[in-house]
Amino acid sequence: MFTVQHITLKKGERMVLPVAEFTLPYKDVFTLELPFAPPPEVRGNFGGEQQRELARLFNSPKVWHKLRLTNNSKYPLTTASGAHRS
Repeated sequence: MFTVQHITLKKGERMVLPVAEFTLPYKDVFTLELPFAPPPEVRGNFGGEQQRELARLFNSPKVWHKLRLTNNSKYPLTTASGAHRS
């Protein structure tokens, strides 16, 4: 929680104020998700629909683009307001 001088809000009003601004270094990270396949002796017990679903998953791997941030600021990164309501 931060105290802000010379600001008055009416009951029920809300206000958003930036408390800090800084630049963070980042790295692009790409991950490939490969589905897990059961061993061949187990796959043999699968029905036709299950076999087709496994084939579909293996033929459509997904690549995700992610960002890895390095917080070298003196502030924690959070999406929470820090306020706790009971």
